[in-house]
Amino acid sequence: MLAGDKLPHRLQLVLHPINWAVEDRPREAIFRGFFAEWRRDAEADWESLLEKIEAHAAVREHLARGQGR
Repeated sequence: MLAGDKLPHRLQLVLHPINWAVEDRPREAIFRGFFAEWRRDAEADWESLLEKIEAHAAVREHLARGQGR
């Protein structure tokens, strides 16, 4: 269609960045790579959340009260 003489009045081009790569890859490899990256990010976010919870003043106070029993 794009190489022809007649282009439509309107054209929508949808590009999915998940598929962008220097070399062509099988779809399974694309999604496995995406999932591995997502998992690393989620685990890092989880660790960061736990650190913030443990550092929160109210949580530390609650834990200190529990240890004094």
